[in-house]
Amino acid sequence: MKRILFILTTILSTVILLLFTTAADARKIETPTVSTSFTQSAKISDITLDASSTIITLDVSPTLSKSDKWVSISSNTYISYINPGTGASETKTITAVTNASGTALVFGHHYYSLPNNAFVLKFPALPDGVERINLIENGEWEWYGIDIAPEEKEEEVTSGIFSSADFDDDETEDYAAMDTVAVDDMDGDEDDYEGRLINSLDEVTPEVTSVAGIDFGISKSEFKTKLHERFGYDHDEVDEGNIYHICDVRIGQVDYSFANFYFVNGKLDAASLEKYYPVSKFQEAKNQRDNVANLYRYKYPNISSQIDKDGRKYYLGGKPDNPLFPLYPIKISVEKSKGRDGVTRYYLMVVYFGYKMGGVVVDDI
Repeated sequence: MKRILFILTTILSTVILLLFTTAADARKIETPTVSTSFTQSAKISDITLDASSTIITLDVSPTLSKSDKWVSISSNTYISYINPGTGASETKTITAVTNASGTALVFGHHYYSLPNNAFVLKFPALPDGVERINLIENGEWEWYGIDIAPEEKEEEVTSGIFSSADFDDDETEDYAAMDTVAVDDMDGDEDDYEGRLINSLDEVTPEVTSVAGIDFGISKSEFKTKLHERFGYDHDEVDEGNIYHICDVRIGQVDYSFANFYFVNGKLDAASLEKYYPVSKFQEAKNQRDNVANLYRYKYPNISSQIDKDGRKYYLGGKPDNPLFPLYPIKISVEKSKGRDGVTRYYLMVVYFGYKMGGVVVDDI
């Protein structure tokens, strides 16, 4: 009898230990912060992470609250992220979908009602250290830069080393807990271009070979063919010889005011994407700069924030031309400039190979 009691006690202790271990290992993020989303018909309610799975609950009430509307989940739904152990971009495909009560649902089926108006999506577990993920449902639901990092108490950092007589006080950044490095700004001289700081993710970052799906190095005639295949003919275009402009274009799920393509010796050599903001919307421009950087980071893991000598934040990344003397091909920033109409605006700038542009002023549009 004592032996039986001992065995039962051991089993019960093991079960309790497993229950407590599972509860301790699981982590739930309520209404996680999302950098960029183009989805209006659903919201992410919460994400639960544990050693065996990643569970994402979607609130689909924005859709099901309307009459005769249905929701569905594709079996091709996936999450993507940067593996911090390897620096590589990876994906995990959905393994199951249930309702809020745990009842299994069918991929691709149209549901006109659901308990608590919720889809519960199950994916494999994520590697340790992943801080942001994307959620892509191969229909209309896409969320980018979902913050799943553990909450940490940030130490307050104060710095008075940055100043500028040329910019308003609100144009400098908040430096609290910002992981940045101060470097010189670009003045058109390749020897003084930012980005000589070697990034630990440079080796796993791919080369920058194209912009908007158009390869660098092609002729202007090839470029025009690719441009119209990609964007059609419904945009205003201006050919200024070495610079070709296209207006009001959507690239990488961001609406830009201009896309500018630069040709050297008849070949596409550099590019810049620009979105302008009135001076009253400077904060909106900075927020979009950070969102764009997060989007680019999933293709180019070494995209990292920097601070110029005037205290302004920008991002650099992409495979350096020369690992011993790296010049990073992509720069993402917000610049203040007058347009050709004489109006001062802020410009969100995504510049490819800016150091190849010589004396061309890319924000004078």
